[in-house]
Amino acid sequence: METSPGTQDIVRKVEEVLDAMVRPVLRRDGGEIKIDVITGEGKLVLVYKGRCSGCPGIEWTHSRIVEPAILATVKEITAVEWKFDYGG
Repeated sequence: METSPGTQDIVRKVEEVLDAMVRPVLRRDGGEIKIDVITGEGKLVLVYKGRCSGCPGIEWTHSRIVEPAILATVKEITAVEWKFDYGG
């Protein structure tokens, strides 16, 4: 994970949201999500892994579940982007 200096508290907050609201849903279907980058400007990049990689429903899941949960809870995050990890 790549982070800017001073973002450890933000990482903790994002991880708490992912653990409480996102990972249980994704793991039920064999998926996973990880933090890839948090910039000093508040941009968060997430990586979808496992069965989430290439899933046609991930855009809906991201825009309707993941992004709103993070933006509502972690005020330091201003944008949430995503990408796939096709390696598993």
